[in-house]
Amino acid sequence: AKLGRRAEAEKIYDELRREPRIDPRRASDLTLIAYVLGKKDEALVYFKEMLQFAVDIPDGHLSLAYDPHWDEIKADPRFAPLFP
Repeated sequence: AKLGRRAEAEKIYDELRREPRIDPRRASDLTLIAYVLGKKDEALVYFKEMLQFAVDIPDGHLSLAYDPHWDEIKADPRFAPLFP
């Protein structure tokens, strides 16, 4: 979406949302794609789901704090309090 391929990003987002079960990787992908597409409320829902999975992953929250993929989202006031 950031590269001007919004239609492709929307298609991927819709496909991921149709999957019956959310897993940590899918929650992460859905969070990032929804955020970039401007669907920040949806992104927040998926991010909170992802955080629930991160509790069970060793250093899960730590990787969120330092992974540059999350920099833009960390700067958003709605998401910032949820980061470690």
